[in-house]
Amino acid sequence: MEVRELERRLLERFPREDAEEWDHVGLAAGDLFAEVKGIACSLDPAPSAVRAAAKAGANVLLTHHPVYLEAPEAFTPYAADSSAGAALWEAIQHGVSLIALHTNLDRSEEALRFLARELGLSYLGRATKDGYGALLDASGATLGELGDLLRDRLGARPIFWNAAFDASPLHIHKTTIDGSMDGEAQRAEAAAGPAAGVLVQPAGVVAYLSGSAGELALDAAARGARAIVCGEESYHRLLELINKKTSDNDNLSVFVIGHDVSELPYARLLQNVARELGEGVPVDVLEEGIHWIAL
Repeated sequence: MEVRELERRLLERFPREDAEEWDHVGLAAGDLFAEVKGIACSLDPAPSAVRAAAKAGANVLLTHHPVYLEAPEAFTPYAADSSAGAALWEAIQHGVSLIALHTNLDRSEEALRFLARELGLSYLGRATKDGYGALLDASGATLGELGDLLRDRLGARPIFWNAAFDASPLHIHKTTIDGSMDGEAQRAEAAAGPAAGVLVQPAGVVAYLSGSAGELALDAAARGARAIVCGEESYHRLLELINKKTSDNDNLSVFVIGHDVSELPYARLLQNVARELGEGVPVDVLEEGIHWIAL
C-alpha cells in the first residue's frame, strides 16, 4: 500500500469536509508514492516523534495534531527556530510521511464513542451543536469519584472548579519576616468544608470536551451537562461557567485536565484505525510524556 492510498482511506473514514476551514488535515509532508513500511501514531508530530518513528522502522507518522496550522517561515533542524519547521526537516531527512486527523477526528462519532469507552461511561450523544464533545452518563458516580476516574483512566491531575467554594472565603494569610505563614490552618479548614460538600454530589451528565473548550463548554452546559471535563479553558470563561446553574439548580462543575492529557487517548484510536486500514503493516503507538506537571 502506498502513502497516498493510506491517506485516501483515512480521509474516507474521517472526511476532510468535517474539518474546520482553518485546519490542516491529511498529508503535510512525504512521498505519496512511497510504499508504507510501518506506521507510528502519536498525539503530536514533534521532532522527537519523527525520529522515534524512523527508529522504530515506520515511514508514516499518523498524529492527531497537525504539524502546523500556518506554514513555518523556515525549515531547519533547530526546534528553537520553529518546532514545526524542525519536525518537517526531520520528516524529510528520515523519509517519514506526516499525516494528521484533527478536527475531522474530533467531531467523528467514532472518536466520541472511543472516549466514552476509555472512561468506562455510557455515551449519550454529542455535547455541542457543532458536533464536538461527548455527553457521558456518570450518574452512578459522585463528582469526587469522577475526579478519581479521570486520574485512574487518563493519568490526569484535574483542577476542579465550582462556585460553591466562594461561599466560605479563604482567610488571607501574611508571610512573616522569618518566612512562616499566618492563617494557613484557617485557610485549609475553610477550603475543606465546601470542597467536601461539593465532591459528594452526583456527577450526572458530563460533557467531555477534549482540547480547548472555549464557547463549546457554554453550549454543553445549555444542553444539560452537570459537569464539564476539558483540556483547557480561559480563566474568565471558567468564572462564567461555574456561575451557571444546572437543571437541578446546583453549580456547574468544571474539571480542567490539560490539553495533552485530554487527547492522548486519540493515539490509541489512531492505532486501531491504522491497523484496520493498513493491510498488515506494523502499527505502533509512540510513548509521549505530558507537557506539564502538578508540583
